[in-house]
Amino acid sequence: MSYCKHCQSELSNRRFFLSRRVGIFRYSNREEIDRITVLYSDILNQFCCVGCADVSIPKQLESLEIKKLGPELDSDVTCAKYCDPVDLTAPHVAYSLMEAAKVSKPENAFGWSI
Repeated sequence: MSYCKHCQSELSNRRFFLSRRVGIFRYSNREEIDRITVLYSDILNQFCCVGCADVSIPKQLESLEIKKLGPELDSDVTCAKYCDPVDLTAPHVAYSLMEAAKVSKPENAFGWSI
């Protein structure tokens, strides 16, 4: 059984995750994303609703010395920790809020539709 990090309510089949991923982007000739390779991924926290996530995530980001969740698919990204440009074609860490729902006929091995 899983519980919301903020309010401690039991999580339903629909939930929100604070996700951390290490990935590499590959761009086409037109500077459009051609492929994203995820090297590592984990879930830092789970929430019952976006309201609980909105309350808890800023505190967690502050503890990680990260200023904000940023736009991940933008080609011009600034590091949320060091404020330097990020080379997305090299391994880099991205934090994001994701929504998922457990489905009766899983689309993947984990039984979640993201």
